[in-house]
Amino acid sequence: MVYKMVSVWFPGSVWLEATDPQEIETVLEELRVYFKSAKVGGARYSLDGGLANCRLEKLGGKDEEVYYWLLSRFCKLGWEPFANVPPGSTREEGVRFRKKV
Repeated sequence: MVYKMVSVWFPGSVWLEATDPQEIETVLEELRVYFKSAKVGGARYSLDGGLANCRLEKLGGKDEEVYYWLLSRFCKLGWEPFANVPPGSTREEGVRFRKKV
């Protein structure tokens, strides 16, 4: 089986990473309905130039709320959570999702 993967991390600010850059763009468009000022920072790009990893900025102090909204949104879009890092571990809190291609 072949999967696409998305990760949502919350080490004090919200981070997204994806194997398909369009997935990041899709949720950013939806997020801007609530936060017109939302911006991408700390962007990293894949070899083909697509957005692979980014930090979300200008969330009006609602970073944690956005993190939980993203978790819910990916589930509603049919993504399966398959790995998480619990709070208080040696890594930041986060969830990895996968979807069959």
